[in-house]
Amino acid sequence: MRRRTSAIAAAAVIVMAIAMWGAQISEASKGKSQPAKPAPAASASARIEQKVGDSLRKGTPAILYFYSDTIKDSRDSLPAVKKAARGGKAEVFEIKAEDNTALRGAYDVQFVPTVFLLRPETGLDAVWVVDIQEKEVSSALAAPAKPNEYQKSISNSLKKKRPHLTFFMAEWCGYCMRLMPEINKFKREYADCVDVTMVDVDKAPKMVDPHMATGIPVTLLSDGNGVFRLRTGYPHGYDRFTQFYDTLGVDMKSCRKEVKDDGKSGGKS
Repeated sequence: MRRRTSAIAAAAVIVMAIAMWGAQISEASKGKSQPAKPAPAASASARIEQKVGDSLRKGTPAILYFYSDTIKDSRDSLPAVKKAARGGKAEVFEIKAEDNTALRGAYDVQFVPTVFLLRPETGLDAVWVVDIQEKEVSSALAAPAKPNEYQKSISNSLKKKRPHLTFFMAEWCGYCMRLMPEINKFKREYADCVDVTMVDVDKAPKMVDPHMATGIPVTLLSDGNGVFRLRTGYPHGYDRFTQFYDTLGVDMKSCRKEVKDDGKSGGKS
């Protein structure tokens, strides 16, 4: 989906970047991994994630609307988005960026408002940043879902309430190839509790923008509700994944399969 930023909005996001964001949250841009900390079971984000999953499993598209109290006009597009949602029979979830830093990082939200469209058939399907038009959201909701093989895999995990790991890569990407042994090892050993989809960006270019995956490799770890909980990249691999899913309450020890190590680990925890 197209991203548009007016001059006024551009000035606003600069103020926001200084006042609120600070350093980029995404692990993909960090040189070292940060220890994963369990979130409180009754956190605001946990309630949102469950509601999003319930909506999608009922066949209702979900719209995530990220805003900030720091940028007062970041809610100006909300009425238009809600109107489009009513027409498209979608549910809108308002997410205050300051109170949901984990989701903000997982979705790589750098400007507000940022709006994501999740569909039952495809998972994350579209994104709009700052200058959001009702007709664009309406058009996206009205368009028939045409899931590719990767999106079908993501949708199936949602239906089963299974955690999902999505790895954006390309054969020409050196760092992607270095991480492949880590991804494959995780996929083999934890096939009973976490689904894995490897997305070749050359074969699915339309998935790149909505997932903010212009710089690969990008690994997105989602819960059983189809909501991203962690965004990471090279060199974080197998150990990082298992550690993080442990913090989400997935019983990684009991579902792990004993598989012979190929000895070709390319990343690190």
